Amino acid sequence: MQFFKDAKILIAATIIMSAPFIPSTAYAGALFDELPRCDAPMTVYHVRDGLHAAGPVPVIDIVDVTEVAGRSDAQRKCRGTAITGSDPRAVTFDIGWHDPVNGIPYFRGLLEE
Repeated sequence: MQFFKDAKILIAATIIMSAPFIPSTAYAGALFDELPRCDAPMTVYHVRDGLHAAGPVPVIDIVDVTEVAGRSDAQRKCRGTAITGSDPRAVTFDIGWHDPVNGIPYFRGLLEE
């Protein structure tokens, strides 16, 4: 019986001693420390796919991307040219925080006429 009592103490001590090495879920789950840039490949990918899925005009790519508004920690406003199946069209989009604690951004775009 003493063996089982000592084993339980050893297991409890091991768990308590290893606790500081277990990362918190908020830190481990954070995707970004700051908002992605307007011209980042991931940003262009998400905006292009969102516009392509939402509208009747197929968006092949987005080029000439620039940041319109000043750099902000909460939101970025961007502009570019969408290459569509028929003709190039202006596109505006913004990037903001969907969940700032976990570093999850949102991407919202509008294909102009």
